[in-house]
Amino acid sequence: MGNEIPLQLAQLLRAILLGSILALGYDFVRALHCLGGKIWATTLDILVSLSATLSIFLFVMAEEGELRLFLLLGTLGGAVLFFSLLSGILRPIWAFWIDLFLFPLHLLEALWRKLVIFFKKAFSFVRKWATIAGTLKQDDVKEGQAYGEEKEEIVENMP
Repeated sequence: MGNEIPLQLAQLLRAILLGSILALGYDFVRALHCLGGKIWATTLDILVSLSATLSIFLFVMAEEGELRLFLLLGTLGGAVLFFSLLSGILRPIWAFWIDLFLFPLHLLEALWRKLVIFFKKAFSFVRKWATIAGTLKQDDVKEGQAYGEEKEEIVENMP
């Protein structure tokens, strides 16, 4: 097969588009990094790397099955073009949508914290009350006196 310039130019443009789409996906996943710790971030990075590798492999196989250097350079160029032009604009948009999506979870978390504080106070009161009531009953039983009865004091007249 001969070298056809329009065909190769179309392949290059598709490679640039693929690179831009992969960079868009990575930019979105980068916004999701704030939801977890190191393990979450590592898992997301591995998923992005695997999906990018699979996408490039399927793209190359669809384009006559030959790995050409200009296809890889076009994909890299598309990613660089996206990060240079659109990433800074889209980053606050991703953050807004993620915050909007997670807003109900933040409300539930705040409600849960308030309930935990309420029940800690309530059960602390009950525990303290039971301790005091138990202590009073034990003191009364030791002295042989019923609960609630007053002690009769014997007052001796001193000469």
